[in-house]
Amino acid sequence: MSKFAECKLEHVFDITVEFGADRTIFGPLPGGNQQGFTPPIGGIITGPRLNGIVVPRSGADYAIVRSDGVLELEAHYLLQADDGTLIYIVNRGYIVRAPDDNGEKNEQGLAQPAYFRCTPTFRVPA
Repeated sequence: MSKFAECKLEHVFDITVEFGADRTIFGPLPGGNQQGFTPPIGGIITGPRLNGIVVPRSGADYAIVRSDGVLELEAHYLLQADDGTLIYIVNRGYIVRAPDDNGEKNEQGLAQPAYFRCTPTFRVPA
């Protein structure tokens, strides 16, 4: 018998982050990549264990736009729970863009990625 407890995942909440047209990309950087900067303009948190908002202009997604088209994400921003608690989130991950002609669009009319994975970490008051 293992000395480690069995790990079980539980759905707690979903986050929808809204980004405006205020995006900056500059470069090339050494190695041919570009640096991106996109602040969130808002968003919503909904779920069985947490509800709230994404605090507007509380951080940004500092993406590296690689020369192969892959985006390396590192987003830092604040969430605010319905009870007023502020939550700092750092979200790291990757987006692989789909071909522009795949026909799938989101609510903002942007092409859906072929692959998207992020690992969020959170800091909250004691």
